Amino acid sequence: MRDVQNLDTNKYFDIMELEEQGSEGIEGGCPRENQCNMSTCTEQGTCTDLWWDFSCECDNGYTGKDCSRVRRCKPLCDRLLWDEKESSNGTIDNTSEPDFDEYWIGGVPDFTSASIPFVLDQVGYFKGCILDVKYNEYSLEFFPLPDSAPDTSLPMNTATSENVLNNSCASDDLCQLSPCSNNGSCQQNGLWNDYYCECTFGYTGKNCENETICGPTRDLCPENSMCIERDESFECVAAGTFQEATILSYTNNINEDEALNNISLRLRTRSDYAVIFRAATTDDSAFINIVIHESFLQITFPRINSGVGTLNTSVMVNDGIWHEVHIQFFDDSVSVEVDNIEVKVDDIDITSLRV
Repeated sequence: MRDVQNLDTNKYFDIMELEEQGSEGIEGGCPRENQCNMSTCTEQGTCTDLWWDFSCECDNGYTGKDCSRVRRCKPLCDRLLWDEKESSNGTIDNTSEPDFDEYWIGGVPDFTSASIPFVLDQVGYFKGCILDVKYNEYSLEFFPLPDSAPDTSLPMNTATSENVLNNSCASDDLCQLSPCSNNGSCQQNGLWNDYYCECTFGYTGKNCENETICGPTRDLCPENSMCIERDESFECVAAGTFQEATILSYTNNINEDEALNNISLRLRTRSDYAVIFRAATTDDSAFINIVIHESFLQITFPRINSGVGTLNTSVMVNDGIWHEVHIQFFDDSVSVEVDNIEVKVDDIDITSLRV
């Protein structure tokens, strides 16, 4: 007891003073134990202190006095009625608290009923999983609970079900329908009622139904070459085998003022020393060499002032496997990537290089 007040004098009684005057059975303070702590609702609900008792509002999937029971509700599928109206303005003239007699989840027995503001081709049975349906503070149980369960269900007769799946929220095996065309492989992607297709080369789309620009029927590249898709375009790539004294030579027809920005290639070799690529002017006043020196990739070119600049990488490329090389030139530096990993190069000042 607290806040005892004399209404005639509008004063409060001092409980501690009454104790000193010899009143029996009065003790100062309010000795009691808090009803809520970290474990009251087994960390699976929100506890409310009711002074001498407590109540738990359990998280989804749990029930019981202290939320210690797992609600193993058998999923309800194939039926849901969702009545939604939306308006940007309007007034509510009358309100009432309806006293419903029946409840349906997942659908209704008669979709043509005049009380349902839908036509048959706009609404149907729900297909999916429903869990933990609550009506005010009551739970709509999908199947009878044991007698030991707390009485939180809505007072009504035993629920009846039609075409309800049991045991788990089972997804359809959509791959049984063979949705992937053009020899694509169907895989479950972990999402409910969904899949993805691993398409063969040259096809794309949800069901591999679209042929890409390098599709097998387009025949864009010559024999023994590979079509590689680029942004809104493609290129034909072929590997060449070089023996001793084998050389390919090209004449440049690009504008002479075109600055060299990048070079990319793939290689596979066992050579310790070799010239991979060389670009040069007719008078050798400017050039770029990509070579293998003592098994390592090396790039050389003339420095702007004088002498030859050398970029020594720490990547050994004569191991007989394919390596992808990307070299990019900037105003004051050179970036070298081998197998998509940037490698350390010497710090060389490059202001311009034209070939």
